[in-house]
Amino acid sequence: ALARKKWNECLGKIEIKNGEKEKLTVFYTALYHSMLLPFVASDYNGEYLGADGKIHQCETGDYYSGFSPWDTFRTLHPLLTLLQPTRQTDMIKSLLLMYEQSGKLYDGPMTGNHSIPVMVDSYKKGLINFDVDLAAEAMKSAIWNAPYKKTDFKSYIENGFVSAELPESVTRSLEYAYNDWVLGEFLKDYQPARGEQLIERSLNYRNLFNPETGLMSPKFENGAWCDKGGYKEGDAWNYSWFVPHDISGLAELMGGK
Repeated sequence: ALARKKWNECLGKIEIKNGEKEKLTVFYTALYHSMLLPFVASDYNGEYLGADGKIHQCETGDYYSGFSPWDTFRTLHPLLTLLQPTRQTDMIKSLLLMYEQSGKLYDGPMTGNHSIPVMVDSYKKGLINFDVDLAAEAMKSAIWNAPYKKTDFKSYIENGFVSAELPESVTRSLEYAYNDWVLGEFLKDYQPARGEQLIERSLNYRNLFNPETGLMSPKFENGAWCDKGGYKEGDAWNYSWFVPHDISGLAELMGGK
């Protein structure tokens, strides 16, 4: 009965009137699925296993784990920001605890670092009940001179794109460019020079637009196009559209709307 009551409170945040039963079932099942991950990983007494392998006490709410920002930054976390702001804030605090304990902003096993848009989207929508200065430090550490920077990021900085000598080069290039823009938008209000620098660097996506194909293509370090590889769980037809921060610029590259 308690579980039913709690789920009704969560699902009842969106009320649909005059809906067909079948469509209502589909909608609320999907909404239920959206609330399964990330999950509370702290015990009833607030203790949790930290990113440093030690037991900690969570003092500021629930501690969350099960993050997969590569999959969830686009729609799940923006939805939680609207429907579950307290939980979303606790999730951001959990990411910051992971950063403090490990020295690294969580990026998961995938490409890019999409903990950055998870935090910035929340901040831009008014969720500021977390250590914003620490968040800025964590996000900047993932972009500038972090000791854990990967070979592909070094290539991105040196070439303006991840070279085709490395795996998933197009995917990684486009996602790094987007991360640059997100952090640039966050920083430009109080660190305008750095913010503008990142926004300018976010245009690196243009370096992989192949005018012969009209799509994003992998490119070798010497500037020659590569005709295979370059993508993570997708292909040129998927990833050529991943420029959400400069849609008009992408349209111009492709020849117009």
